[in-house]
Amino acid sequence: MQKLYAGQGRHTRVIHNCELTTITGLSVSVRKIISYISAYRASGEFALSRESSRREVFPAAGVGILARLVSLISGGIDSPVATYLMIRRGVEIVAVHMDNRPFTDDKNLNKALQLVRHLQEVTKSPIKTYVVPHGPNHVVFARNCERHLHCLFCRRMMYRVAERIAEREGAVGILTGESMGQVASQTVQNINVVNQVAKLPIIRPLIALDKQEIIEIARRIGTYEISILPGLCCTIVPKQPSTAAKLPDVLAGEGKIDIESLVEKSLEGMYVLAPEAL
Repeated sequence: MQKLYAGQGRHTRVIHNCELTTITGLSVSVRKIISYISAYRASGEFALSRESSRREVFPAAGVGILARLVSLISGGIDSPVATYLMIRRGVEIVAVHMDNRPFTDDKNLNKALQLVRHLQEVTKSPIKTYVVPHGPNHVVFARNCERHLHCLFCRRMMYRVAERIAEREGAVGILTGESMGQVASQTVQNINVVNQVAKLPIIRPLIALDKQEIIEIARRIGTYEISILPGLCCTIVPKQPSTAAKLPDVLAGEGKIDIESLVEKSLEGMYVLAPEAL
């Protein structure tokens, strides 16, 4: 039997005795440990567990504001969960929503803003939010670049814009809801290609979770019901997106367009919502 601890320093508590399984000499905790804790209150109590329906969240014991991150928030299931997890760890969030209209609809934008508002309520943390026009970038990519690489051009542009906002906000990294292999752009090869454009670290707290695990967290924190509201999914996604893109091919495609001009136009067209305006 092994002890599972939560907290730091004098706040540390034993919260569960559990079996550890040894595989090829490495001790790894069984997945069901996730069942016992998803957040820990500084006082030493559970703030949120599988057995609890209370929608509360607190930074881990002994942890203050560790850093500021720019979080790419969509209207989907994953990115709000990733944002919640990092707020729980004491990270201050600046949200960025890349507005894909006309290839999505107003409902998708409204969902994203509703998700940020809910995260503010459940975490008691103010979240400044940027809404950036991204639809015009899609048009340029579709007209000038290889269609099967479209999602790579899209995400690399998102990271460029996010880094510029991070510079403005004094943020030290970019937070995403990416999970390994879940969609075409989230294979190891494609993540590597996307990473090459970023100077700041990319934080992916969901990278090893499967969809069902992410949904379970989303249900517990109350974002799932918002994420599944009706909304138009991006309609410009290619029918056969690349799952193993090569960086030279992506760079060649970007060489056909004025990338810096697209970044500047995106920043010029964005607007900012203060936490109290959501």
